[in-house]
Parts: sequence; structure tokens; C-alpha cells
Amino acid sequence: MVGSMIPQEAFVGAVPALREDLRLHSAAPYDDGSPCWTIQDPITNQFYQIGWLEFELLSRWGLGKKDTILEKTNQETPLNASSEELDGLLEFLTKSKLVVQRGFEATSALIEESKNRKLPLWKQLLHNYLFFRVPIFHPDRFLTATYPFVKRLFSQTALWFLLISAFAAFYFTVQQFDLFAATFVDTLTLEGVAGYLVALIITKSLHELGHAYTATHFGTRVSHMGVAFVVMWPMLYTDTGETWRLKRAKHRLGIASAGVATELSIAVFALLAWNLTPDGPLRNGLFFLATTAWVISLLINVSPFLRFDGYYILSDTLNIPNLHQRAGDAAKTWLRRSLLGWDVDYPEVTSARRRKFYISFAIATWFYRVIVFIGIAVAVYYFFFKALGIFLGIVEIWWFVLRPMFKEFGVWKEGWSGTKLNRKLLLISIFAGFVALMAIPWKSTTTAPAILESENASSVYASGSGVLRSLPAEGSFYEKGDVLFEIQDSNLNWSVAISRSQKVAIEEQLTSLVGISGGESERAGLLEQWKKIDAQEKQVLAQIDKLKVIASISGIINDLDPKLARGVFVNDQAPLATLVASNQSTVEAFVQQDEVALIEVGNAVKFYTAKNPTQSLEGKVISINQQRTTNLPSVALSAAFGGEVLVEADQEGLKPASTLYGVKIKFEQLPEQHAVGVGYAVINTQNRSLIERMFNAVASVFIREMSF
Repeated sequence: MVGSMIPQEAFVGAVPALREDLRLHSAAPYDDGSPCWTIQDPITNQFYQIGWLEFELLSRWGLGKKDTILEKTNQETPLNASSEELDGLLEFLTKSKLVVQRGFEATSALIEESKNRKLPLWKQLLHNYLFFRVPIFHPDRFLTATYPFVKRLFSQTALWFLLISAFAAFYFTVQQFDLFAATFVDTLTLEGVAGYLVALIITKSLHELGHAYTATHFGTRVSHMGVAFVVMWPMLYTDTGETWRLKRAKHRLGIASAGVATELSIAVFALLAWNLTPDGPLRNGLFFLATTAWVISLLINVSPFLRFDGYYILSDTLNIPNLHQRAGDAAKTWLRRSLLGWDVDYPEVTSARRRKFYISFAIATWFYRVIVFIGIAVAVYYFFFKALGIFLGIVEIWWFVLRPMFKEFGVWKEGWSGTKLNRKLLLISIFAGFVALMAIPWKSTTTAPAILESENASSVYASGSGVLRSLPAEGSFYEKGDVLFEIQDSNLNWSVAISRSQKVAIEEQLTSLVGISGGESERAGLLEQWKKIDAQEKQVLAQIDKLKVIASISGIINDLDPKLARGVFVNDQAPLATLVASNQSTVEAFVQQDEVALIEVGNAVKFYTAKNPTQSLEGKVISINQQRTTNLPSVALSAAFGGEVLVEADQEGLKPASTLYGVKIKFEQLPEQHAVGVGYAVINTQNRSLIERMFNAVASVFIREMSF
């Protein structure tokens, strides 16, 4: 009976008495239709699910003796309970502290267990670093008092209103999607990040209230709300552990999905309001609420592989409590049966289809958690100062990734003597193959960003100021003497036009003086004036001719200023482009510190240009710079300009953020005229084993980061 006290009376007998404060609740039936109940421990606020057999045995627990309990159960019910099943139930009740502990031995055992449970200080600090909760308040009275104000949100009218609003928000956003995308780009600033954080706090707070009000709606108590810290990262939480009192799975599903539904509802209404609100701070805030809610809910909360909302939604949808534990136990048993050949039963009797789901889900969860926990370890490493970051990152990897693996290997070790010989040989062969795979030196390469540069290159400058009339094409080949740029100076052209008009006027005067007596002296003056103007015109024409930029060598145009176009004003202060002699080209690659020691002069190299990554240029290493690269030779290598090298902009130039060394490469064949610019080089290195690579990578991190 739901909410009833488990009947029992004090006695001394073969079985210990049940605790009087326990409560029994009916629950949703199992998949096979058999009835199910939940035992609530009010002290620990934990819930234990039992079936029909356990219920009938507990109903007769007050009889005191095992034989009597079994006899009455088998007589009064169609069940056929065995002594082994009763002993298993008794063991479960004892371990779960659901029975009264009497006598000196039981009391001593509890005291000893309490001492063992008290962890040393370093273990307490370690456990609290990885996960701890800070309950803030007990919200039951607040939720009960305010529930009438939100009760209508659970009606069908509210659902239809939400759906209509979602359709309207989607329609309006599609109409101005370009503005929506541009707004997102504009928010990628420090102020924008602050706005997203504020929106995140608001949405996550309402997310937890969504869980709490939905639990109140279905009549379950919310014991407390607060902040949980997972590897020092704060996360709001709501304790809805009493949802297992609910008999209907869809009610539990509603509570589990209420947080995501709340955030998505916020996103819908915020997006609709964003479309209807004029520009200003309010509209920016609505944009943050809309985008933050969508992204956080879909990318984080929906995942079933961690104990977020997605896990509980899946668990309630399938009506499988403790899904992670049950799936993990099934997968471990499958591994022991498959690899070790152990004839052990699965911990749960279920269908073959359900068992395959358990195993697949557990394996997917293991891989997902390894990726997530490694990512968290990296975040911890960068979040704290160097020494502490490295230590805490190692602790996190050990606790979440390596410790469960070694714990399972310990089980294998205990049962190794009972493993069949053929399975032992198989596992030893697999282990030996793995060791060989890790230890054998493999042919290896390293990939590094590189730039194709010429041993004979010339920067192209304008010889004066003016407006561009023509310019060359990036990557095109030009012969020596070809015109690269044509620049027009309107003042010079105007001077030529004036000079020519003056010359025409003088020529007309000279013609009119022909045959006139006494005109010779005047003709001589006009002729002298014409010669002076003509000399000025030729001088200006020479200046105009100099504005044509001529190729000084045969080569390829590279690093053409992307801002140049016809009609753009230029001067002689900055280079317009670089003219590279293609028949004298080399490549300089920039290799990471932990890789450069593995490269030797003469190693084979393949260079791929960014413009044509399908074709390679083959060459060999001709020199290795022993000094680290302090400045990149071209901005095209910088990540800020589309390259692959992260840089720190300083006054001297583009300084790489990591330690890089320059490696010069000479081509065996001359590159084609169009094969110029940045790309990447694949350099053959010394043969190395996987163990050596991993050790070098880890050692380089320690050496670099411990130098404080």
C-alpha cells in the first residue's frame, strides 16, 4: 500500500527485524507485467526496488524464522521461494542497512564500518575536488506556495500557445536570418561572452525550477536545491530523488525532461520577442537567452552517457532504473564471458535484445566518458596554475578513466586461475601483440606548416603615388620587363595636356609669322619658348612612364596585397607584392620542439600547397635551424590570416605561441610556376615506437610547463 509503514514487530529470531521507519510504495510493473514496489529509506533518502517475490517474503518477515517465512510464502502464494532467494534478500537488506542491527558483533561491525568509511584528509580533499554538493535551501514550502501561479503552464492551452509561438518565431527568424547570423557574429566579443554567461545563469536557474515545479505538480517532494561542483565546475542541481515513488513512468519522464523543456520554451519566447523588439540592450539580452538555451540544452543536457537530463529521460522512457549501473554490469559480464571464457551468469535475467542494448550502451558510455574526462583534464590543466593544473589533471584521469579499468583488471586477476587454457593463451597473445605494436619502431612522419619561398625574391613597390589602372594576378608568371602595375597620376596627365595645348598655340603663332617682315626675332623667342615647354612635357612623360612597375626578374607574383584593385590609390611606402623567381625555390617548414630532434639532414619531404593540396613537391631537408623561430617570415602562416600557426602579436612581428624550429627543404625538381605560397610539409623522421612517441609528448609537456 502506497505510503504505508512496513508492518513488523520486535523479535529475536533467525532474521533481524526490519527498521520501523521504512516506507513501502507501489511502483510501475516490470516489463513482464509482474508487480513492483519501492522501499524508501527516509534517513538516506534512497529508494530500493523490489519484485513480487521480495514483497511476499517481506510481508511475512515478522514471522521471524527463515523456515516459517518460506513455508507460509509458498503455501499462501503461487510462488516457489527457495532458501537461496531468502538468503539473497537478507544479504541485500543487511548491506543496505534496512534491518535493525542488534548484539555486540553487529554493533562492532557497524563501528568498524564507520571507521573505515571515514577517509583520510587527502582522500577527502581528492573526493571533494572531483565532486561535491552544496545544498542551498529546502524549496518545498516555496514551491507549494507559488505552484498555483504556474499551474496553468501544465495545461494543454499552454502547450498549444508554445507550439504556435515556436512556429511564429521560426517563421520570423527565417525572414531575417542574415540579421540573426550577423548578430551572432557581433556578439563574439568580451561583452558578448559576458552576456552569454548572464543568460546561462538565468536559463539554468529556470531549468532547475522547471524540474522542481514539475515534481510538485506530480505530488513528489523536492528535498533541496543547490550547487554541485564537478571538477570545480559549478552546476545547479535539484534533488528529485523521490520521483521513484511515482507509479507512472510518464510522470517520471515529465520531471526528467522538464528542465530541457523549460530551456527550449525560454528559447522560443526569447526568439519570438527578439524578432518583435527594436534594436537596443533588451533585444541583445533576448538574443542571448534564445541562443544560449538552444545550444546548452541540445549539446549537453540531452546526452544520456552522463548523469544529466538525457540519461534520466532515456531511463524513464525505457523504464529502466539505474541504467548506467545495470548496463555496466552486463557489459563487464559479457567481457568476462567473451574474453576469459568464464561461465558466469549475467547479473540480471532479461531478454537477449535488452542485454544487447545494455552492452552496446555501456560500451558507448565508456568511450564517451573517456573523451569527456580527458577534455575535462585538459581544461583543469589550463584552468589552474601550472604545477597544480598538471597534478589535478593527472588525478582526474586516474580517478575517472584508469581507476575503473584497473579495478576490472583486479577482478580478472582474482579469477585467472579458473580461466581456461585456450583463453589464457588468447589473452597472452593479444597482450603480446599489443606490446609489440607499442614497442616496434614504426616508420613515422611529422607534418608542419611551411611556406614556399624563393632564394631570389624581390619586393615590388610603386615608384610614385597615383591610382591603379591595372595590376597582375596572384600566382601568375611574368617575364623580366613585363608591366606588373600601371599607375595613373591625374596631375601629371593634366600637366601633359597643358603642355601640349601650349605647344599647339605657339605653333599656330609661328605659322602666322611666316612671310611677315621683322617677324624673325619674334619667331626666335616663340621657338625657344616651345622648346622649353616640350622639354617639360618630355620630363612629365618620363615620370608617367616610371609609374609603370616593371618586373625586374622573371618570376611569380606572390603576397599580392588583397586590398589592391583598379581605382585604388597607392604610394611608394608599402610593397604591393613580391616577385619570386620560381627556378630558385626552397621551402621552410616550422616544426614543433618535440619533433625537430627526430629530423636529420637528407630526410625525404613532400610539400603540399594550400592552393593545390592534391599534388606534392618532393625534396630533402638541407638544414635545420638550431635557434627557435622568434618571428614568422610571412603573415600567411599566422592563424589570424588563415594559417596554422598560433601567434602572439608583438612589436617585433608575429611571434609563434609555441616553440618552433625552422627546417629548410630543397626541391629535387623545380616547382611549377603556379605552385607557390603557404602549405604544409610531410617530413620523414626517425623510426619510433608508439611508446616513445607518447613518452616524448608527455615529457615535452612536463619540461615546458614545469619551467616556472
